[in-house]
Amino acid sequence: MSEDLPEAEARGKTRKAPTAFRTISEVADDLHIPQHVLRFWETKFPQLKPLRRAAVLSA
Repeated sequence: MSEDLPEAEARGKTRKAPTAFRTISEVADDLHIPQHVLRFWETKFPQLKPLRRAAVLSA
């Protein structure tokens, strides 16, 4: 892999716009922490108010 590529691009993922919403898995990956830690923080810090969207179920 090229040394000058950002980590997301090196893994074959496209980068989102800086203003784009991120999924909890993307945030957890960026912060190098498990997703459940973010969910726990949501319950302890009222300042954290993530946008909740309905899950998309495939048939």
